[in-house]
Amino acid sequence: MKSNDLLHQISHLLTGYVGTESFLRTLLEVRQTLVKVNPGLIFVCDPVLGDDGVYYTERGLSTVYREEVLPQADIVTPNAFELGVLTGEEE
Repeated sequence: MKSNDLLHQISHLLTGYVGTESFLRTLLEVRQTLVKVNPGLIFVCDPVLGDDGVYYTERGLSTVYREEVLPQADIVTPNAFELGVLTGEEE
């Protein structure tokens, strides 16, 4: 999209399941690039971590979401388990 000069057409960034910290941080770099081109970009983050007390991802991702990703998100859509993890109510 960048090489075709289409970044300015992107109005939203939606993230879902991300399996590693490195890829999650890469998504933040993509967000920063998009915001430079479109300051009104809407970042919708579904912090997929797990459900019903079972993690689908590395537990360390919750820290990256809490400290780095969520402060940059405009909309966050966790399930009940993920909300508990991100607020420190669940382990």
